[in-house]
Amino acid sequence: MQALATGTKLESRVRRLALDARIAWPVTGEQLASYTRTQKKAELARWKRLGSQGKSAAAFADSKIGNAWLRDPSLLKPCRMITALKMRTNSCADRAAMSRATQNTGSYMQAMWFAN
Repeated sequence: MQALATGTKLESRVRRLALDARIAWPVTGEQLASYTRTQKKAELARWKRLGSQGKSAAAFADSKIGNAWLRDPSLLKPCRMITALKMRTNSCADRAAMSRATQNTGSYMQAMWFAN
């Protein structure tokens, strides 16, 4: 294991990552846990500031029941997991969005056809 770490320069890469994250080297488990908590809080704050996607972020932030499918992906089939993630981030296409896209594409194509 040590030969693998030195042969691939693993320690120097991990050291560089720790310095980029402003964590003192050598890194302890407590420091990593603290860094992870801080990053999760920062990401949640950025998510809450989003217009439509951040509206329910505060409601689901600490909900074990609401986030159970995220903690255990085996609860859903892969296709349902993707749909659930799209719905959770409000990026799932609905009929209104699809009809706008079709109308815009059609109008553009008609304008291009009649222009020539």
